[in-house]
Amino acid sequence: MKRYLWIGLWLLVLLCCGCQKEEPVAEETQVTAAYGETLPVSRALAARMLALSLADEEEIRAMDHQISFVDVGKDDWFYPYVNYVCAKGYLQGTEEGFLPEAPLTGGQAAVLLSYMGDFKKSGLKGEEDPISLALWISFWQEALGGMEESEGFSTISVGILQTAEQGGLSPWYAATTDGTFCHAGYSLDAYVGKTMKVVVKDDQMVAIKKEVEDGYQAEGVYCRFSEGKVEICSGNGGQALDWAKGAEDGIYDVVVEKGSVVQLEALEGEEKTVQRLQGDTVFFTDGTKATLAPKARIWEKGGTKKGQLFCGAKATVYWRGEQVAAFLLSGEGEDRVEMVLRGENGLVWPEVTVKAEGGLRVNGGETDQWQTPTEEEKTTIEPKEGEKLEVTVGEDTWQVPKVTVWKEAEGYVIVASLSEEDYLSGVLAGQILEETEEEAAKAQAVVARSQLWTQKRGDTYLAYGAQVDSSSWQEETEMSRRAVEETKGLLLWNGDEVWSGTFFSVSCGSFAAKEETWPVNGVFLGEEKEVLFAHNDAGANLSLTEEMTAFLKSAPESADSQSSWYRWESERSWGALTEGINGRLAQLSAQAPLLVKVRQENGQFLSVPVEQVGDVTNLVVSRRGMGGNVMEVIVYGTEEIVLLRGADVICQAFGAGDVVTMDGEVHWQGNLPSPFFVLEETEGGLCILGGGYGHGVGMSQAGANQKAKTGATFEEMLAYYYPTSSVGEWGQTVAEEEKS
Repeated sequence: MKRYLWIGLWLLVLLCCGCQKEEPVAEETQVTAAYGETLPVSRALAARMLALSLADEEEIRAMDHQISFVDVGKDDWFYPYVNYVCAKGYLQGTEEGFLPEAPLTGGQAAVLLSYMGDFKKSGLKGEEDPISLALWISFWQEALGGMEESEGFSTISVGILQTAEQGGLSPWYAATTDGTFCHAGYSLDAYVGKTMKVVVKDDQMVAIKKEVEDGYQAEGVYCRFSEGKVEICSGNGGQALDWAKGAEDGIYDVVVEKGSVVQLEALEGEEKTVQRLQGDTVFFTDGTKATLAPKARIWEKGGTKKGQLFCGAKATVYWRGEQVAAFLLSGEGEDRVEMVLRGENGLVWPEVTVKAEGGLRVNGGETDQWQTPTEEEKTTIEPKEGEKLEVTVGEDTWQVPKVTVWKEAEGYVIVASLSEEDYLSGVLAGQILEETEEEAAKAQAVVARSQLWTQKRGDTYLAYGAQVDSSSWQEETEMSRRAVEETKGLLLWNGDEVWSGTFFSVSCGSFAAKEETWPVNGVFLGEEKEVLFAHNDAGANLSLTEEMTAFLKSAPESADSQSSWYRWESERSWGALTEGINGRLAQLSAQAPLLVKVRQENGQFLSVPVEQVGDVTNLVVSRRGMGGNVMEVIVYGTEEIVLLRGADVICQAFGAGDVVTMDGEVHWQGNLPSPFFVLEETEGGLCILGGGYGHGVGMSQAGANQKAKTGATFEEMLAYYYPTSSVGEWGQTVAEEEKS
């Protein structure tokens, strides 16, 4: 009899863990008021909960993958969490493996919970019997204690609308009434249509506490109607239920009970354009403002995914009483750019003066000159027709056609309103030189317009009622204006999406992949984008250091080979390298902790604060991209061994020094000119032999200019530097569903 009880227990373990190869079906999962009273907790699930208690998901996934268990594969949902807790020493495996699906014992639970704080449960210590999932969750939440809010955890009730079992979602993700969550380790297929009380952290469903009811309430959700059905959307998925009455697609409050819609209430909406958002107050361009309701939702048309507010966003605004319950984005407002004026001390100014030769119109009234007021919250200032404003703040002056001045608690924010062509002409003036060829300037204009497209749809400056800042804008030139006008409306496309291209100064004859240059959350994604893959005309495998060395030393002819920065070198003594690396390491470690890792006694590189390595004894390139760019460097010191990751961190870490270019000129550089280099030992130090200037991703400005001199058009240049992109206007290239 005891044997059969243990067999039943192991079956329950499999249900709890959610083995990827065979998820439990709905009828096999038993639910009680407190979730998991009859289920043991697996070691894998305990590892996930502990890891998320002590670190963010990005830090967990950024842990260098070093573990090797026969029963833990890199495709398993629990891999990053097991990897993290093992690297930290919180859990260990055996010769048989990690045993991810084995039940956690009471004694093991007590040890794990002690890592979260001052947790003492004598009743658990030393026990070898499996602990139930419900009991583990209650102790786990008790161990969180006061950390719960500060560490980003919250307990919420959500209706489960869809899981991966119904299709359309990634494995272990569920669409809920509060958005999409990863529920790795918990099978939710049996709970679709039900409300669950859960503990979440960001988009991670960390713990399930209990089933609340059979049904759910969803406020401010997008609903689609067709053929006697209503689809209740969550942003990335939804649930389709019977609804014979039909209705217009839009935003509704919905009540579902036992698989049936019992209430559908349409919210009233009106068209508005968003100007800015401060706290829970949204300001509109018509001069009105409103407070956001708790959990106010932002939808893109069709309800296919949630969007984000941005300055200039046109939306249907839906109300609940006097508060905004939801936004349904429908596009952007006028063809203008809102630019917040930035100075050396930031975006807020103590005083501002505005004048124009023919006088001003301030909030509709006439005046000769406008100076900082004491009370007004918002002031709109325009010159007479055909003139520009002269805006003076501190020691800076701008010539712009219109400004809005916002009064803030710390001072004043000044936002200039320009046409897209005026803004781009000023930006392009700072990106091209007098000697830039016209076709190269046109190529740069298309890239700049594509970048602006993305910037205008971001929320970086939403609090100020702006889309961009003035840091890259200056007085236009005749060439910059002409290049913008002759490429009017043209954008760089990746399929049916506008693509924000990147560019740099000089290439070494090879180009890097974006994913092998800038890590995301500390990890190189390893997914090549079609527009920006690594390539070179030499046909060499530059990921191999010996081939990269030969490539740099041979300096084959290319579009950039006329530039003095095509090849360069820098001699550094061990003393200079020690001074340079130690002088910057603490700052880099603080600013980019996921990119600066220290080797531990067990050989793992972990993200821990580090100030210096001692005397530098060696530097080794441990990873190189397909374009030859350095992705990782290991610094060997007498006190620490440190791993540096990513082009920006690596080029800064070497410190300042003399760099000799092809023409024999010596240049003092604060950082290494590019991540395209090899290291060769010299007597007393290293010779850094490199090529190019800049990150090496996208379009080389020097190369484009040389191509223009040989007769290439700007379309041909863009096709070369962004190999699978296309160039076209919004109306020519946009997907059919977007046109409609």
